[in-house]
Amino acid sequence: MCGYTPLMGAVCADSPRIVELLLRAGANPHQKCGCTGANALQDAAIGGHYTIVKTLLENGVTPDNSENADGLTALMCAVHALDADSVRMLIEHGADVHARSSKGDTAAQLLAYRTEGLWQPAKLAKARQIEHMLGSAS
Repeated sequence: MCGYTPLMGAVCADSPRIVELLLRAGANPHQKCGCTGANALQDAAIGGHYTIVKTLLENGVTPDNSENADGLTALMCAVHALDADSVRMLIEHGADVHARSSKGDTAAQLLAYRTEGLWQPAKLAKARQIEHMLGSAS
């Protein structure tokens, strides 16, 4: 169904142990879903699944700045999820903070759109952390 793989299913189910087993068994983490255009790292990032983002990166997956069907890289997906831990991990593993989406936006610009009108203090605090990380990585 649309090229959806067992690895993608394990990512979306937030199952780091199954993700690790599938990677060891040879699952291709770079394969893209035919429906969403997302790979496993993008799925983990948009879902806010830090442990899986970390598992994928520690198993050699690189944040290659490829885009999903919405034109977002894994870093941009993590920014949208306001997942500061995943943003940090992706930057540490070489994600390009200057990459532009297919619409021309950077991760910092997407953060600004994402937080426009946001009022929840916890989410705003995460957004400030992410803003600092993106600025520091520039």
